[in-house]
Amino acid sequence: MAISRHKYKEIAGQQESSLVPLIGLIASVLAIMACASAPTPGLVPSDSTTTTEPSPEPGPSIFEELLGLIPDTPETRAYVRIVDHARLGEALDLPLQPDDSGTVETEIFSMQRTFLSFYEVMSMTQSNLREGLALSPESVDQSLLAGVGPQQMEALRGRFNPDATEQALSACSGECIPPDVREEYQGVTFYSWGEDFKGSLEARLKPPAFDKQGRGGRIAAQDRYIFRTLWTDGMKGLIDASLGRRPSLADAEEFRLMAKELSELGAYSIFLSNDTQSMSDLDSLTVTLAGEPGAYDWLVNDDEMRRKYKVFFWDSGGRSVGVQLDSPLEEVQQIRQGLQQSSLRPYQAFGTGRELDADGRYIGVVLVHTNEELAGENAVLLRQRIEETLNLAQSKPWSETVDLENMEVRAKGRLLVAILPLPDQEQASGIPTFATAHTLDALLLHE
Repeated sequence: MAISRHKYKEIAGQQESSLVPLIGLIASVLAIMACASAPTPGLVPSDSTTTTEPSPEPGPSIFEELLGLIPDTPETRAYVRIVDHARLGEALDLPLQPDDSGTVETEIFSMQRTFLSFYEVMSMTQSNLREGLALSPESVDQSLLAGVGPQQMEALRGRFNPDATEQALSACSGECIPPDVREEYQGVTFYSWGEDFKGSLEARLKPPAFDKQGRGGRIAAQDRYIFRTLWTDGMKGLIDASLGRRPSLADAEEFRLMAKELSELGAYSIFLSNDTQSMSDLDSLTVTLAGEPGAYDWLVNDDEMRRKYKVFFWDSGGRSVGVQLDSPLEEVQQIRQGLQQSSLRPYQAFGTGRELDADGRYIGVVLVHTNEELAGENAVLLRQRIEETLNLAQSKPWSETVDLENMEVRAKGRLLVAILPLPDQEQASGIPTFATAHTLDALLLHE
């Protein structure tokens, strides 16, 4: 069971403050043990001994288990998102089932919103999953999305009936397009529609398996997991990783550490990546200003769009770093200089988590460093950035976005662990206003 952030802080403080008396206690115990072990003259030592069984090591968290499904590739290391639907439903004390429009009552943006997740915008997709594949949202406990571009992998964890899926596909008729191929790989059956990555406008949202781009992809139904990819080698990679036949992200220490820490913080949705933002990324940013050519001139030159969309400062991965569309070049340069002066020290990977407990909603952050010294330096620098810099996407200080009084930033070995609670005025929205928790609006930019 996850602990609240206040309890987490209390435990951490106890660990740090109790070292000195603990050393004295250990010395006293050792001295007593030495005296007790010395034989007493005239007595025969007893052969009987008393042993204490060691406490069993805790098992991996749900997030760590799901990392074990994901093949370790450059693409999957760049983007991993896992949503614990069961954890969120428990925290909100309501069943997380989409309505006819494909939305849920609260926390809608925490859902994956992918083809398999049942939180896709199109209600037709839900019908296809229910009727064409015999799947239901009530059976889904967790979902994951990993990879970038078309090489993304989806998986559900829950309670499924592969025989029912086979029966539904065997009965496929009319508008329903049956799979082109049924293939067994490593003892797992999966179904294929069309060529790798290929879509068709005519097949768009057709049952049972076609998405908005008209791609059927590959789907495997098992008792515990459902897999979907857009290419055959991707499906085989998922199956191999899930069976332990190839390295997975659970074998990558930095990803395992982040997943474990975010689970202990009580996250219901996490994002993990080694695609960090550095100052070198800023050199290749697409900066689009009125009167200057660029990829987003259509947006900049439209007055209505300029008012609607504030952020136009992007890195090569399409992530917002954030300034106003109508910002003069001098302001852009000033913001750029400020980011450089306050940037963090280098780190290897970052994880963010959206969390909810009795104390409210908050964002958890975990950075993995090469050593403890860098983690300690960044604990100081991140606190300074939150206290002193702007949340560029919202055009207001981070100090107004985060509850500074209850904020926690600390080093834990080579990890930086931060808990960023929402202030009281933000709690009623139900969704964190800085819910683009993947990059936190350049808050985690490093040198």
